[in-house]
Amino acid sequence: MIKQNILISIFLLFGCSLSAQKAFFVKPRVMMKTTRSFHFLEDFGVDESQINYVQNGYYSFVNHGHHFSDSKVNWGISAGMHFDDKNSLELVVSADGSSIKQSFRYYSQHSSFNQVVGSTFLWGREFFRINLEYNRKFLENSWYEARSILGAGVFLMHRRTEEFPSAEGNGAFTADVERYNYGSNKVAPILQLGVGMDFKTKRNVPLFSLDVFATLNFTTITQTVHNRVTLLDHTDNSIRQFLHVVSSRGSGINFQLARPIQFYPWRPNKKEVL
Repeated sequence: MIKQNILISIFLLFGCSLSAQKAFFVKPRVMMKTTRSFHFLEDFGVDESQINYVQNGYYSFVNHGHHFSDSKVNWGISAGMHFDDKNSLELVVSADGSSIKQSFRYYSQHSSFNQVVGSTFLWGREFFRINLEYNRKFLENSWYEARSILGAGVFLMHRRTEEFPSAEGNGAFTADVERYNYGSNKVAPILQLGVGMDFKTKRNVPLFSLDVFATLNFTTITQTVHNRVTLLDHTDNSIRQFLHVVSSRGSGINFQLARPIQFYPWRPNKKEVL
């Protein structure tokens, strides 16, 4: 008797009707993502810094923080089930990624460049995301439905290292910059939070869905870029070395367009019009 009461309470908590007809669907998805990068100050005993701008007497180094992840579109697909009119659960497989955006800007007093001249780099890292996504409808009218999104899953990554050497600077100094883009091969647990809107016709036929949700990775570095600068000052022939390390966990805000396709029952459940 106690077990039955617990089971009934769980169904009531999620608003599920034991007698409701279930519906199964697939949902192709396309999305764009903003992501965040941060300075990695390991030498100071701090693993993350809010400082996005550092400078010396030769150049300034800028980490752009929040930005669109290398302007790429990610594709995915999900399969799910409507438990009733308000609740659904989906298994999502999607391309995902992180990126780091940074700039070097050279000072005119040490080079023939103007202050605003420099170089900007966007380093991308691609991987996959697999997660379970729970949706609960909280608002409805004749042409759209609004729902909350809660999910959990993992980033699946593969190790990869890229090297991009370059010679920069002019006039009073020359800077040899070695850039290394490291990708992790770990599995990173993630949390998903967001809201979505499902647009439909007056006859309750689905048109498309617009979702905005955050994918949050609190533990695992997905990507790190090392910038090793060896600088030769031509005024005194001295050599100076600098290191700038920027990392990302792949957390970000996703903007998604999707189209649900119900395959059982074949025709969407029609609501009675009073």
